[in-house]
Amino acid sequence: MSSLSLPANAFSDPTQHRIIERLVKAANSATLVIPSAEQVWREPITVEFPDDKDYLLSCFEPFGWSIDGVATRAASGSCTVTISIDGTPLGGGSNSAGTTRATVEHTSANDVSVGAQIVLTISGNSSCEGLNIVLIGRRTFSTL
Repeated sequence: MSSLSLPANAFSDPTQHRIIERLVKAANSATLVIPSAEQVWREPITVEFPDDKDYLLSCFEPFGWSIDGVATRAASGSCTVTISIDGTPLGGGSNSAGTTRATVEHTSANDVSVGAQIVLTISGNSSCEGLNIVLIGRRTFSTL
């Protein structure tokens, strides 16, 4: 790795030159710290008038991530919410969506790969309206 250098006459003011020279020395002796490349990710979804059927949420995921939980809440009524990745339901079970927020954690069959399809399945609909769903997970970014 190359180091930074400061031309001998970079600044006409000797004080400015000394300050910049100290900064260059500090930068050359610093250890590179790469911050965490993992970030919390969420995908909010609203279905105003859900029917018992499949809803294609994504036909092609542009990046990989993990769905660690699904939170649901309905303005009225209730239904069952199942999220599937490429035809496989998330491990951990379905969500029972009602007027109180409910979150189900998913620790298996929850990895979304590039190009994956994500499908929301509504079943057992009992006058459910104003359904809010949040897919909660982690996304890993490329680093140096």
